[in-house]
Amino acid sequence: GAGCVEHTPTTLCFPRDHDLHVGYDPTTVFDDADLILLADTDVPWVPKSGEPPEDVPIIQLDHDPTKGAFPRWSFDVDETVAADPARTLAAVAERLDESDGEEGREHWRAVATARREEVEEELAAQKAEDRLTAAVLADAIDDIVDEDTVVMEDAVTSWGIIRDHLPLTESGSYHWKGGAGLGWSGGAVVGAKMGTPDGLVVGLVGDGSYLFAHPTVSAWMAAEHG
Repeated sequence: GAGCVEHTPTTLCFPRDHDLHVGYDPTTVFDDADLILLADTDVPWVPKSGEPPEDVPIIQLDHDPTKGAFPRWSFDVDETVAADPARTLAAVAERLDESDGEEGREHWRAVATARREEVEEELAAQKAEDRLTAAVLADAIDDIVDEDTVVMEDAVTSWGIIRDHLPLTESGSYHWKGGAGLGWSGGAVVGAKMGTPDGLVVGLVGDGSYLFAHPTVSAWMAAEHG
């Protein structure tokens, strides 16, 4: 019965067409939550965009909840659990009665549905104006992806729009570099194609990322390796 937010995902970790997927910005759903579980995340939210209500308990589930490699990790949590997140969530799920989550599922389905309707309305308006936008482009790419497609995303300012309109579902179908490093995608796309020669590999980049990737070298490398 829990809603799932994929905040700054570097890989696909939850099917994006799932009726409990409530987007990528946790600050928009803080007020809907009775409990917040941070599962294996380095940046649970961006403080300048919003903070969780003080009366909502926050539990952190992480291999290294102390974030010892970070110079500063200042997110306030109520309880930390040092454990493998995937195995722990699976063990918790085995102990829960699925019927107890129906109220939560109804609530989060409504939140997810309202969000998707808003996204689709914006897309329809852009199409009606015959505009070529990041949303229109991502929606068109969605028409050609299949279960073997791999998307390497390095579009920076358009990343949220792309994820909204490209609802990938398969593990391994999406990759983003995480953090800084414009230009990552040039070599990453070629490497992904070499690793999945029979699948469709799509690179989505912004203009800065395209230039920083050294496009001449990237195109030469792609041609060299077929």
